[in-house]
Amino acid sequence: MLETQNNSITFRLMDSVEGLGQAGQQVTMALRPEDTYTTTELDTWLAGYRQTGDFRADEVAPAIPIDQQTTKLRYFTKANTFRRVEVKTSMRGAVQEVDVETEVFDKGPMTHRALGTFIPAPMVGQSSFDLRTAGATRINDALALDREYRLWTLLTTSGSWNANNRATLTSGLQWGGASGVGASSHPLKDLQSRRVASAAKITDWWMNEEVGGWFISHTDVVTHMRQMLGDSAPSPQIVTQDRADFVLPGVGTIHIVSSKVLNESTALLDYLLNDTVIGTRSIAGIPTGGNDIATVKTLRVKGPSGTGFLSRSVNLGARGYAGGELLIVGHQEDIFMTSDIVGGAIFDVLQ
Repeated sequence: MLETQNNSITFRLMDSVEGLGQAGQQVTMALRPEDTYTTTELDTWLAGYRQTGDFRADEVAPAIPIDQQTTKLRYFTKANTFRRVEVKTSMRGAVQEVDVETEVFDKGPMTHRALGTFIPAPMVGQSSFDLRTAGATRINDALALDREYRLWTLLTTSGSWNANNRATLTSGLQWGGASGVGASSHPLKDLQSRRVASAAKITDWWMNEEVGGWFISHTDVVTHMRQMLGDSAPSPQIVTQDRADFVLPGVGTIHIVSSKVLNESTALLDYLLNDTVIGTRSIAGIPTGGNDIATVKTLRVKGPSGTGFLSRSVNLGARGYAGGELLIVGHQEDIFMTSDIVGGAIFDVLQ
């Protein structure tokens, strides 16, 4: 090559090239961008997607740490709490007696759940971003998505509930959807019916974004909110914040579940919680007094770390031509219905 100037390059041919020139001839050609530099990754750019809302499984079904992969749970029976007994007696008559009635249920073994990601050794030094951190984040997100999917699948399965604690809306009773608001729909009445059927007070209601939009705009709900809250304008803080959850006086806390999952058949994103409205009872920690119960809980084995999660790195020298590191993260847990008569489900809210 002789010289480079004015966006051109001049060189002398060592051999004859057909269509270009003879050996020894001087040739000048225009420079292209790829002739002047090597394209590299823009190390300040890392775009991607995130869930449209937080995962709610830890709120709905908090994890209870256990030492072994199997355990036993003791319950007071329904009769122990709700059965009426004869209490009348006399000064000389025999006093009626009652027995404490309990049941013990086996749970487990808990299911092992884990994912790994392989990091080839050469890529660690060549990549412009931290592959280990990115891999660990990817695994944790996938485990969390799986947990969320399992939770809402369980709660939206008809068989998970006692027949008295579930209801399916028929045409005309739907809250909204493609067919619009049903002429005979009464969302608050539907919620009240589930509260009446529940064996313990429902503390939380769960619905996806689309259901929540139809619910909050329903005339039944608007009238109720005006009756309970009046026509005063909300505070500026409420107006400017993106509040997914809200409290409805006389009804309870409404939680919006907006997380989504990829539908492999349609390639579209579906809500993890479908058009079913779920009512649950939440209690803090582990029930110990025998006089309270939640709707759903998670049993998770503590494991060696004591946190319920296990992470480790395995050197795989025989994998690939240069070997690498396999990063593994997992846990051993299952989500289960603590009671099928506490809480409730309303199916086919949108039609």
